[in-house]
Amino acid sequence: MNNSLKLRLMGNNVKRDVHIANRASLMLANYTRHAPDVLCLQECDALAYETVVKPFATGNFSVAGTAVEGSGEVSRTPILYRNDKFSLVEQAGAFFAHRYTNSKTYSIAVLQDKASGKRFAVINAHFAIIIGRYPKEIGTDAEVGNQWRIGNAKQLLSVANELRQTHGDIPIFLTGDFNSTCLEEPYRVLCTFFTDTLTVAREFCSRPIATFHAVGKEPDGNGLPLDYIFVTDQNTDVLRSEIVCDSDMLNSTDHCAVIADLVI
Repeated sequence: MNNSLKLRLMGNNVKRDVHIANRASLMLANYTRHAPDVLCLQECDALAYETVVKPFATGNFSVAGTAVEGSGEVSRTPILYRNDKFSLVEQAGAFFAHRYTNSKTYSIAVLQDKASGKRFAVINAHFAIIIGRYPKEIGTDAEVGNQWRIGNAKQLLSVANELRQTHGDIPIFLTGDFNSTCLEEPYRVLCTFFTDTLTVAREFCSRPIATFHAVGKEPDGNGLPLDYIFVTDQNTDVLRSEIVCDSDMLNSTDHCAVIADLVI
C-alpha cells in the first residue's frame, strides 16, 4: 500500500487480584518483548495501574481512556499508545449499560500517525459476566449474562457509528475481553460491523484455542477464545494474528494476550 501505516495492536486482561504485584514484572516483560504500538488492557484498577500500567507507560508510551465516574479514579480499560508515533485526537470512557459491577467499561482513543497524518480509532472493552459470588436473584450467566453481552455489543456498534459520523471513514479497531465465544450471539452482533482478525489474517501464528485459563496452566486446546481483535476490513489489511500462549504469558495472567499486525 502507498503511504501505508503499519502497526501492532495487542490486548490483554491483567487479572486484577491481590497477587498482581508478584506477576507484574513478567507481564511487563511480555509486553516489552512483543513491542505493540498500541496496548489495550482490561481489568485495571488502582493497584493494576501502580504495578502494570504506570511502569509500562513511561518514555514512549502514554495512556488514553478517561476514568468513568463511579468506577474509581482510573480507566478500567486503558489504551496505551506510542507517543513518539501517534498524537491523541480524542479519548473517552463509559460504562456498559448492561452490567453488574463497575469494572465493565469501554474506552476510546482516536489516534493520528505523526508521519503520515492517518487517523484511526481504538476501542478497548470488557464485557459483562455473571459469576458465582454475585446474588442469585440476578439470574444465570447463560441467560441474563448473555443478554447483557448482546447489549454490550449493540452499544459498541452505536459507539462505532458515532466515531464514523465525527471522524469519517477511519479504520476502527476493537479489542478486549468479550466473555463470549465465536459461537455466541454477542460475537455475531459485533461481526455485523467488524471483522475478527483471526478469520482474515494473511498469517496465523496460532490456532483459535481458549484464551481464558488458570494462571500457570495450559488453556483448553479444544476451547474457543474470549479475547479478540476486530477491525473494519474495508480499510484494513490484517498481516498477522496471534494468541500468545507461551509459558511466560500463562504465568503472568489468566488470559492469553491477542496480537494483530495491521496495515491501513
